[in-house]
Amino acid sequence: MDTLELTYDQLQSRLAEAERRQQESEYKYRSLFDNRVAGISITDVSGRLMEANETLCDLLGYSLKELRQLNVGLLYARPKKREEFLEVLFRDGTARDFLLELIRKSGKPLWASFSSAVIKWQGKDAIVTTIIDVTERKLAEEFLKCSEQKYRTLVETSPYSIHQIDIEGRIMSMNRAGLEMLGVADESAVVGLPYLEAVCKEDQERVSRLLEDGFSGSSRDFDFRSTGGLDFCSTIVPKFDSQGKVDRLLGITQDLTDHKRNQLKLVAVEKELQQKEAEISKVSRLSTLGELTSGIAHELNQPLTAIANYVEAIKDIVQLESRDTNDLHEILSNLGNTTFRTSAIISRLRGLIQKASLHRTAMNLNELAEELMEFRMPWLERSHIQIRLELSEDLPLLVIDPIQIQQVLLNLVNNAQEAMESTMEDRRVMTIRTRHVDESVELSITDSGRGLPAENVGRLFDYFFTTTPGGLGVGLQVCRTIMEAHQGSVVAQNNPAGGATFLLSFPLKTREASYVL
Repeated sequence: MDTLELTYDQLQSRLAEAERRQQESEYKYRSLFDNRVAGISITDVSGRLMEANETLCDLLGYSLKELRQLNVGLLYARPKKREEFLEVLFRDGTARDFLLELIRKSGKPLWASFSSAVIKWQGKDAIVTTIIDVTERKLAEEFLKCSEQKYRTLVETSPYSIHQIDIEGRIMSMNRAGLEMLGVADESAVVGLPYLEAVCKEDQERVSRLLEDGFSGSSRDFDFRSTGGLDFCSTIVPKFDSQGKVDRLLGITQDLTDHKRNQLKLVAVEKELQQKEAEISKVSRLSTLGELTSGIAHELNQPLTAIANYVEAIKDIVQLESRDTNDLHEILSNLGNTTFRTSAIISRLRGLIQKASLHRTAMNLNELAEELMEFRMPWLERSHIQIRLELSEDLPLLVIDPIQIQQVLLNLVNNAQEAMESTMEDRRVMTIRTRHVDESVELSITDSGRGLPAENVGRLFDYFFTTTPGGLGVGLQVCRTIMEAHQGSVVAQNNPAGGATFLLSFPLKTREASYVL
């Protein structure tokens, strides 16, 4: 009896221990099942859901009741991928780390890593599956893939050579534009070749030092000529590894050959244009001279007649053997002055016909205006034009070419005279003003003539545009060219009371002109 009781007690104890262990085991598995790290499901082999933890319900957006009523196969965005997964699972008994796309209740995608195994559940074959959400990782991978493709497209379609150079100075990669510059069809033809082999011998040493600077961590820009005689401009940028060391150089190279050829052509065109402008300027001066022809005879006739009279007077004095030499000295002095005046007139006309080499000197603009008006006064008086000189006394000196500026003033004075031909004689007034304004000196020529045609004011300084019958249309353009050569400007405007004003502006600091008109 005691033996039977002991056995019964032991049996009860063992049953209690087994129940405790089973409870602990169930607790452990329930804790594992309900973990928040991964979704866990148990389905039968037909796909009907039997169990699922809360995490899986949250991932898919369904309640457990809803999931049990669904055909799990309908949750897969790509059924063929699921079939591949199940084929491996039933063949091997397990399937690990399969990437599958599910569809959430909201319709949004859920990318998940699947790991499954075939187990016995309640005496029947079942499938236990662990699902880990990798949607963010998948989206990041897709983004990187798109970014890589985008940048690869940019590199391959770039008109510049984009290439990489390893620490030994050899080409690692090169895009299509770079291959075309080197005249090769395939990247394999250049990968592994020394970068300096593409550089002409004269530039190799210099480029080699620049590459060394790049591997020292400095970016460099440089020009070089290739072995094929082409001109390139290149930029190299160091690229660093995870330890902060330079492991390669990224190079971007542009072919400047056509650009340099075009520059040479442009220089030739500019030189030709300067020659044409000089020729047009000379035509303008000759045209101006033609307009002055009628007055030249009158201007020279007076001093030449005076010279002849002085010579006759000297003869008379000599014949009379006068001992009083005062009259003789006075006549000889007047003769010298008149001869000098005649020479000055001829020199000024010669300067208008043929410009000498460019010569700048410090001048007062008032002096040029007064000298020109003295020279032009006979023509203006015959046209019954009243001259008003309003010249500022505080003008600073300008470094200018006096002949060129006199040509500008002469052209503008002639234009003003011509503009007043139809104006009543008692109303013909020409005013010349100078003044010092901030960092410049201004000179204006104002007339009381017919004014400027409003519709054509913007074209006044164009070549071959003229409002004067028989005019060449080059005078004002030459004026603008001369002023621009002095870093100045010339503008025209109509006056409120009638007539027009041309305003010249000279900066106090000027550079040497680049060519001669």
